[in-house]
Amino acid sequence: MTMQPTVVLYTHPGCPGGERALRFFQRRRIPVRVRDIAQNPEAWAEFEALGCIGTPAIRIGMTLYTGFDEDAIAACLDQTRWEVGNG
Repeated sequence: MTMQPTVVLYTHPGCPGGERALRFFQRRRIPVRVRDIAQNPEAWAEFEALGCIGTPAIRIGMTLYTGFDEDAIAACLDQTRWEVGNG
C-alpha cells in the first residue's frame, strides 16, 4: 500500500484562493491540513520557513505551490496517486 502525501494549505481568513483551494480538496474528499497564518504563529513560522510570501501556499508532500492553480494541483495529485474526482 502506497502512502499518500500530506496536503497542507497555508491561508488566512478572507483569502479567495485559499477558499477555492479548500473547496477543491473537499469536493474530492482529499484530507487537507489547513494552517491559518494570521491566527497561528507556528503556522506563520512554517509559511516563512518555506519561503512563501503570498497565500494560498499549498504543500503536497514535498511539492510547494504558491497561489491556486487547479490544473497544476490536480496533475500533482494524479501523479501522487490521489483519486481525483470530477467533484
